[in-house]
Amino acid sequence: MDRQELHKHLKALEIGYFRAAPPGFRSALKRAREMGEMFAAAFLALPVRDIDAELRKRLEAVAGMAGEHPGVRCALQGACLHAAVFRHLRCKKERDPAGLIAVHAAAAGQGCITQAFMWLERADRDELANAHGPDKAGQDSWNAAVKGAVSAAKVAYALSREGAKVRYPSAQIDVQNKIDLVCGPVKGRTFCLQIKSSHEESSRFIAISEEPRFSCVENRNFKTLHGTWRGVRLFNQKFGLDWTPVFVSVGRDGGGAGCIEWCDSLSKAAGEFLASL
Repeated sequence: MDRQELHKHLKALEIGYFRAAPPGFRSALKRAREMGEMFAAAFLALPVRDIDAELRKRLEAVAGMAGEHPGVRCALQGACLHAAVFRHLRCKKERDPAGLIAVHAAAAGQGCITQAFMWLERADRDELANAHGPDKAGQDSWNAAVKGAVSAAKVAYALSREGAKVRYPSAQIDVQNKIDLVCGPVKGRTFCLQIKSSHEESSRFIAISEEPRFSCVENRNFKTLHGTWRGVRLFNQKFGLDWTPVFVSVGRDGGGAGCIEWCDSLSKAAGEFLASL
C-alpha cells in the first residue's frame, strides 16, 4: 500500500504543552456528554455508511465549544465520543457493522483523551478523569477509557523526555492492529507499542522480535504478547514496513491522571529500553 496512505493513519502526539483550561471546563464536559448521548439516540436510525460522516459533523460542533485551547477540544471530543459509544453499545454487538464503527469511535475517543492529558494542567486532568456520567455502568466504562488514555500519555511523555518522536495511530489501526503508539525512528528502528496497565510495581518495555511461544513467556502475558506481534505483523505487511512490536506494561507506581509527567519507574524503563537499541 502507498506510504502516503500510511501518513493519514499517524499523527504526531504533541508533548509537554500544559495550559490551564478556561472557566466553565466542567460544564463544557457535561454538555459534550449530553451531545454524545443525543447523537446515540439517532445512531441506530442512520445507515451504516452515513455514521462516520455524521460523527465528524457532531465532533466539529463539540470542538466549537473549546475556544482556542487544543487540550479542551480533545477532552470535549473524547467525552462526546465516549457518551455516544457507551449508549450505543448497550444495544449493538461489536460484530454488527454499526457496532464495529462504534468500536472505532471508542478508540478515537480514547485517542482524544490521551492527547488532552498531554495539554491540560494537573487540576484539569483530574477534572477530565472524573467527567463520567451519573450511573455506575457509565462510570466504570469511563474509568476504563481514562485508565488506558493515562497509561498511553505516560508512555508518550516518558519516551519524549528521552528524545524519541511519538505518534498515535488512527482508530482503524488501533483497533485492527493493536497499536496504541508509534515511536521512532530511533537508531534506524521504529516501534509499534501496545500499552497495558499492570498491577506490578515496575514498568517494562518488551520488544517482540519473533512470534511468542506459549512455553517461553509468562502464561498471563502470552495472549497479549501474541496479539501484539500478530497485529504489527499484519500492519507491516499492509504498508511494506519492518517495524518492531513492543509490549509496554505500565506499573502501579506512576500515580493517577495528574501524574503524567512524573512516573519514575516508567521514565527509567523507557530510558533503558532506548539505550539498549
